[in-house]
Amino acid sequence: MYIVTLSILLIRKFFMLSHRWYMIISGTLFLVVGLLHGTRAYYGWEMFIDALIVPTSVSWVAAAALLFLSYNAFKTLRK
Repeated sequence: MYIVTLSILLIRKFFMLSHRWYMIISGTLFLVVGLLHGTRAYYGWEMFIDALIVPTSVSWVAAAALLFLSYNAFKTLRK
């Protein structure tokens, strides 16, 4: 039992991200996906989900939301 508890604690300590790294990674991912949605909407590329065509307005809204989340993630790093 002691070995299992110790290994769980070591794994948690090794794989735990600090708040700073979490914000950097999530802000970067939000930025990349937001830019991709904005690019898709700007160029009018079609996106299909099964038989449904997703309108570009959805990508504009998604791009705005994701870029806002990215901005807030990087803003918290400056505090």
